[in-house]
Amino acid sequence: MTPAVRAPSSSPTDRLSRRGSPGGHGPTPGPPVQAPTLAFLVASLGGWFILLEGMILLAGGGSQFEVGFSIPASTVVPLGGVGLSLGLGIIAAGFLLHEVEAYRRSAGMAIVILAALSTLSGGGFIVGLALAVLGGCLAMFLQPIPLYRPSTSWHG
Repeated sequence: MTPAVRAPSSSPTDRLSRRGSPGGHGPTPGPPVQAPTLAFLVASLGGWFILLEGMILLAGGGSQFEVGFSIPASTVVPLGGVGLSLGLGIIAAGFLLHEVEAYRRSAGMAIVILAALSTLSGGGFIVGLALAVLGGCLAMFLQPIPLYRPSTSWHG
C-alpha cells in the first residue's frame, strides 16, 4: 500500500510557513508583521515641521530675515525651496516605510539623511530635525512585531 501524498496547499499562510519562497528563489518569507506606525508618525511629523518652515521661508522671500544673523533676501527663496523639497521627501519616505516592510531600514536611513540635509534650511525649527531623526532611527533599529506567534507544535 502506498502512502497518501498530500497536495501542496496554495493558501497564503501555507506559502508563508513553508521554507523558502514560493519559487524557491530569494529570501525566506516570514510571518506578517505589524507596520512600524510609531516610526512613521514621528518621522512624518518631523517632515511636516520642515515643510512648514520651507513654506514660511518661501512666503517671506521678499524680505530679509534676522535670526541672530542677517539672511539676505536673495537666499531666502532657495532655502525655502530646499526645505519644502526635503520635507516632502521625508514625508514620502515615511509613507514608504509604513507601507512596504522590506524597505524599512532603507527608508529610515533616507529619513535620517534628508533630516540632516534639512539643517541647510533651518531644520524645521529644530523640532522637525529632531523628530525626523528619531523616526528614522526607530525605523532602522526597532524590530517589527509579528502579527501572530507561529505555533511550534505539529497538529497533523
